[in-house]
Amino acid sequence: MAEGTIEAGSEATAEVDTERRDAIRRNHTGTHLLHWALRRVLGDHVRQQGSLVAPDRLRFDFSHFGPLSRDERRAVEDLVNHRVISDEPVETVIASREEAEAAGAIAFFGERYGETVRVVRAGHESVELCGGTHVHALGMIGPMKIVSEGSIGANTRRIEALTGEASLAYMTELGERLEEAAELLRAQPEELGEALSRLLARQKSLEDELKARRAGELQERVAELAAAASDGLVVLRLDGLEPNELRQLALRLRDRPGMKGVGLVGLAAPGRVALVVATTASSGLDARSAASAAAKEIGGGGGGSPELATAGGREEAGIEQALSVLREQLRKGS
Repeated sequence: MAEGTIEAGSEATAEVDTERRDAIRRNHTGTHLLHWALRRVLGDHVRQQGSLVAPDRLRFDFSHFGPLSRDERRAVEDLVNHRVISDEPVETVIASREEAEAAGAIAFFGERYGETVRVVRAGHESVELCGGTHVHALGMIGPMKIVSEGSIGANTRRIEALTGEASLAYMTELGERLEEAAELLRAQPEELGEALSRLLARQKSLEDELKARRAGELQERVAELAAAASDGLVVLRLDGLEPNELRQLALRLRDRPGMKGVGLVGLAAPGRVALVVATTASSGLDARSAASAAAKEIGGGGGGSPELATAGGREEAGIEQALSVLREQLRKGS
């Protein structure tokens, strides 16, 4: 109250935000149709577990044992929208519980009802007990669009959907994005799938070509590094390689004739130091022990086996000291 008082018998004027109320009506009656369609597509085990009816969207929780496939989502949407197009009337009647049950009204959710109930018949298919506000005919709902579906617990799923102007706006935005993507790929929107397939095929071809080229470069590098081995050991700093690339290089080096052990440390990216130690079984060297000792210098840790161990850290300043530790560990072991 801004001023004055409210007393029994006072006159008042009630105003309803009709746009907001109409949006809620669309989403509420849409929820009834969604419930019906889910049971039709998935089975009668579907039970409402909760819902939200808001002006901008609807949310429906239901019992089901797995995610909906693309075909199931499409079938649910199609069923709802076919009923919307039918523009069948939405009727509400007050009836006894026995009459409602005889009419096939659904009453879930552990709700308690009196002897007299309100039955909402949304077209010829959906019949539920409900006390909420609804549209007068199904056509007023407008198109329904499911925007998400996922798990919220054991055997419980959640769908979020749009109706009316919200669904039209959503689909218009999707259409615009498709057109933008098609323009980038120099194709028509209906050709987008084919254009993406061609692009992905070209990308894979280039990636395969790059892998082959890097494999050749790696083999050349292995030969160069092996020539610098001392007493069967190679301990070096190599920057710019991803941890897996560093690991592959160490393994190839280790497998060269006359090699006993390899220790490589390098800056993979700013703030990311990679370390790998590889040893031969006959050398008696312990890669895991050497890597563990060196990893402390780069502020990290790792693990592995006596013949192959990896580690990572973030302290670039400790790389040189880590190399010194590796040299000491590997020479001492040999």
